[in-house]
Amino acid sequence: MTDVLSGIGRYGLFVVAFVRAIADHGLPRGHTIREAYKIGIQSLPILLIISAFVGTNLALQGYNAFTPLGGQRLVGMFVALAGVRELAPIIAAAMIAA
Repeated sequence: MTDVLSGIGRYGLFVVAFVRAIADHGLPRGHTIREAYKIGIQSLPILLIISAFVGTNLALQGYNAFTPLGGQRLVGMFVALAGVRELAPIIAAAMIAA
């Protein structure tokens, strides 16, 4: 229990130091915009390729799962919902981490 409280305390001190640093020095707007461009725009081609492969994999698996039930027409909705709700955030996080 003390380890948890100690961790919360260290995190609180970090947040206070972070807020003070921003108050003293301001936000590095130029650097932030450059990094957002690198992370967001420049990784878009790789993200699109990975998303296409994941989408086709979902479509194949979904078709095989829905065929015995007679729901082949639901595969598109399944791929869209599964991709947006489940896989897209995971893929985006993996791309940012990489």
